[in-house]
Amino acid sequence: KTITLSSNFFDNLLPGDVILADRGFNIKDNAGFYGCQADIPAFTRGKAHLSELDVEETRELANLSIHVECAIGGVRQKFLFLSHTVSLEYMVTNSQVPKIAKIARICCALFNLTESIISL
Repeated sequence: KTITLSSNFFDNLLPGDVILADRGFNIKDNAGFYGCQADIPAFTRGKAHLSELDVEETRELANLSIHVECAIGGVRQKFLFLSHTVSLEYMVTNSQVPKIAKIARICCALFNLTESIISL
């Protein structure tokens, strides 16, 4: 949570955006402050079982997560530069946005122009 807040991640979001996060990633309050929604799978902590609604919502989030992971993997395979540790020079910048963030954004945009990874 601290890294997310200090990285200015929320500054890149628009009201109405949805953040898909893992269990234990407690950012719902922060997302709400920015007019966003954080979707996080339900916990079973303190409960014997999840409700039917929680099970269905968690299943839907898991399916979305699979597609997100496939897309990230596709970007990393197509742009091998993003699969390795990058030099510190790409992390440090005089502007607000580090070079690596600009490069990653361009790579993702180019990847979005390729054939879909999900068959419709």
